[in-house]
Amino acid sequence: ANGRVEVQPSFDLSKATSSTKLWINANAKWGPKLPQGGCDETCAAYVLVELLDVHGNVIDGFDHSHFNPIMDQDGINLPLKWNNSTKLPVGNNGITVKIWFRAAKIYAVYLGEHFQPGH
Repeated sequence: ANGRVEVQPSFDLSKATSSTKLWINANAKWGPKLPQGGCDETCAAYVLVELLDVHGNVIDGFDHSHFNPIMDQDGINLPLKWNNSTKLPVGNNGITVKIWFRAAKIYAVYLGEHFQPGH
């Protein structure tokens, strides 16, 4: 199935540094090929993300079309990337993360300098 969610509350970037990243725990692993060949919907799992400002507008350059899709991955510390970069937008204290996904599971989205289990 397809889904779209907005992560609330918004993330405060006022104390973010150049090494602060958004991370996701997700399973978008593709299933096996069908015995007769080809794939069903389990070979199309993906996660797309975009960032919204405090007014609910998409932040330029952080839309889902510039996002590096998460496909055929299952991980607890996947950094979110736009145009192959984990750099976050400057001048946006509160951002909302909007996630599109298909045949995937989303467990958590978090902000931090590096992945820290248990925090």
